[in-house]
Amino acid sequence: MVPAGLPLEMAVSTSRLRYNPPIESLEGGSMTIDTPEMQTILRRIETVEKENRQLRRIGLSVVLMAIVVFGMGQASPTPTVEASKFVLRDTQGRARAELGMDMDNPTLTFHDSRGYPLIALTADDEPFLVLNRAGNEEQVTLTAGKDVYGLTLFGKERRKRAMVAVHNDSPAFSLFDEAGKERVVISLLK
Repeated sequence: MVPAGLPLEMAVSTSRLRYNPPIESLEGGSMTIDTPEMQTILRRIETVEKENRQLRRIGLSVVLMAIVVFGMGQASPTPTVEASKFVLRDTQGRARAELGMDMDNPTLTFHDSRGYPLIALTADDEPFLVLNRAGNEEQVTLTAGKDVYGLTLFGKERRKRAMVAVHNDSPAFSLFDEAGKERVVISLLK
């Protein structure tokens, strides 16, 4: 709605009607949009506004694409280091821990300061854990095989001395002599 007493000069700009009151010139007269110069200026303004909208859309698209690319870069997984063996050394250069493949089975081994293996963990279809006494042949093994799982104690020359195990779903306790020969067996029969 046009206020009362104002001229009704209308111009088409960017596909909509606008009310354009007369423009006061510096000399005190008024200008109207009916002049060819004013029509040329209005066409130029419309062209500039159209280009400005296009540039804003392009700029917004570029910013959104940059955000997406940056976000994808941040979501990438951490780099992977691959090797067949990793060795952790102390300040004197001695191997204190190893992670590697032993007969195609992943094995983690910890060594004492003389290089003697104290703990070894092997993971395969039948994983086991070995605990050695430092500087000694005595050890404890914990196995989880398909048919047998249990705890075995070894003495001198790595001969079995005691075992608690489950074999084919039947629990058993065994004691061995110094030669490694089984002497006592307590088993639950089915």
